[in-house]
Amino acid sequence: MRRWLLIGSVALLVICCIPLWRCALWTWDYENPSPKYPAYGKAFNPERVQRGIPIIPETWELMYSLEADMYENPEADSLKEQPVPFHDQKVVDVQDENTIVERDTYIGPHGYGYDARQYVVIECLYYLDNPDDIYCGARRGALGFEELTDISMDEAIEYLEKWELSFP
Repeated sequence: MRRWLLIGSVALLVICCIPLWRCALWTWDYENPSPKYPAYGKAFNPERVQRGIPIIPETWELMYSLEADMYENPEADSLKEQPVPFHDQKVVDVQDENTIVERDTYIGPHGYGYDARQYVVIECLYYLDNPDDIYCGARRGALGFEELTDISMDEAIEYLEKWELSFP
């Protein structure tokens, strides 16, 4: 009896879940994701310039949009194979109707020998109703390692300048 109850439960679960999974897969367009926050995409760049934070370049592509919108440099894959530093991606996350967090990731040049390639993440939080209220922080890490170290904005700017990259 327990065996038939178990078989029936599994069959019911499979019958109920397959349509849900198929529906979820059909609604997600992997080739052409649509932004979760379209108002804060590339059209928001003039506002970014006024606030002194990096824009989303016109050539960049929306890579995914689940909890936040992630835009990526279309040349990132080929640049990762070269020893050159570059601006890799920007994540736009709207916390509420007034608070936005943007994360910009910069990849440094290849290390020497077994040194891991360094990267810097600069995160800026700002409020739409107060253009002068911006809080930025930075972290540094090495590709392939989970741990990030908090660094000052001055240190982040020094890394970017050393890598011949700029933060507005």
